[in-house]
Amino acid sequence: MRFSLIAVLTLAAATRDVLASHCQIAEIASDCCWGGNNGKDACLDQRSRANVCRSGGMADNFCRNVYRPGPDGKKIAISETCKADCCSTITGEGMGCPK
Repeated sequence: MRFSLIAVLTLAAATRDVLASHCQIAEIASDCCWGGNNGKDACLDQRSRANVCRSGGMADNFCRNVYRPGPDGKKIAISETCKADCCSTITGEGMGCPK
């Protein structure tokens, strides 16, 4: 079976968007980003100071690096509308953190 290059690239782009913004402790919340001023503090608070929060790859899950459409259609960082430890990437508001 052969896949077209366009289909593979589309799938890769969609997968990256989904994986780029999630909060994980034991469970995963896929529409979530770590909130607060820099994201790292919220991750550290919720994950009992785990070093994984300091890794370079974790920055994709910090709300300052996750965007959604604003009221005027321009992209705004989730951190501009949410100061909670865990924020919804859909609504831009605080949400319960995963357990």
